[in-house]
Amino acid sequence: MLRHYPSTLEGECRPSSEADSAAYAEGPRWADDLAAVIESAHAVRPVLVDWSLGGAVISKYLAASGDNGIAGAVYVDGVIELKPDQIVSHPDVYRDMVSHDLKRISMVNEPSSHCAFTQPDRITFERLRANAAIASWQMQSSA
Repeated sequence: MLRHYPSTLEGECRPSSEADSAAYAEGPRWADDLAAVIESAHAVRPVLVDWSLGGAVISKYLAASGDNGIAGAVYVDGVIELKPDQIVSHPDVYRDMVSHDLKRISMVNEPSSHCAFTQPDRITFERLRANAAIASWQMQSSA
């Protein structure tokens, strides 16, 4: 039997006045949140599947809880671990992305160009740009 239990990072779907930006900076909270989802769903030896930043959530969970309670972990184009020293800082670029002013949406072009040593093909670049454009206010402002 296959069951799907989708979840999001804490604060991602709430208005910025209610959200807690610290949720994006505290990996142990991610592990606790995932453990709570597994427990509340009464999932027995689930296979954890996550994409992108969700890969770091699985890694934090495995570091905290081990793998005895799960049947497997699948990283789909995921970030395995998220450490500040692995992230190149571009505060001048991020500053202009954090705005409720939709005129600034063009600023997502510049951060996307900083994502790779070798620039991606046009289609991949457009996907990266679209992803940056939909990143939540809380995630952008915590960068």
